[in-house]
Amino acid sequence: MALTVRTDSVLEEALASLSKLEGISRQEIIRRAVLERYERSDHVIRTNDSTQRMVARWETFWSGLALSDRNRVSRPRGRRGDGANSNGRPNP
Repeated sequence: MALTVRTDSVLEEALASLSKLEGISRQEIIRRAVLERYERSDHVIRTNDSTQRMVARWETFWSGLALSDRNRVSRPRGRRGDGANSNGRPNP
């Protein structure tokens, strides 16, 4: 399939420079750029999907912790929170 690409001076300069630097045709430069972008977009989609799954998983985890905290019976404790005073001895 043939394709006409309309370019401006900036794109012309970039294509000429890359073509000379890499020793490949301008057509090949464009082909590789399109394929690279396509591969990256697929990666972005997979990453976003994975992120959404992990967010849902962690939201479930954290909401489960919040529920378990509400069901706890609070008990009076020492200043350290473990029933002992600051020198480590039990409170009288």
